[in-house]
Amino acid sequence: MAEPLPPPAPVVPPDLPPERPEPVAQVQEPTPVAEPLPETPDRVADASPQPDAAVIDAQALVRYEHLLLAWLERHKHYPRRARRLRIEGEGRLRIRIDGEGRAVALELERSTGNRLLDRAALDMARRAAPYPPPPEVDGELEFVVPVVFALR
Repeated sequence: MAEPLPPPAPVVPPDLPPERPEPVAQVQEPTPVAEPLPETPDRVADASPQPDAAVIDAQALVRYEHLLLAWLERHKHYPRRARRLRIEGEGRLRIRIDGEGRAVALELERSTGNRLLDRAALDMARRAAPYPPPPEVDGELEFVVPVVFALR
């Protein structure tokens, strides 16, 4: 019977000096020069930057759109017959909402390709009403949202 071989000795790498990265040339971008604002009696140049209200509103609208999509998804029912026949489809709904979250107009912008699924998409939008109140805006908001019916 042969004796088992002893385990190999660990290989220790020789001590090497730490590598220094090559210096990289620093390139500075030219700083843009702002054009002076015309000073008028009703507008005086202000040195302190103010947050742009349009950007804040856009961010609030994006958050609301995500909330709206999740709200609709909670109210979606896959038609039993379409499920049994393994029918899938993707369409788009156009929804107009007033400042209180009421649906002012609902329409199918793009068909799912099947009338059972189209009807289910519109029923979902009706069931979901009233919607969560949108961020404070003047007038109504309109969204085009995707509606996907897919079997897993």
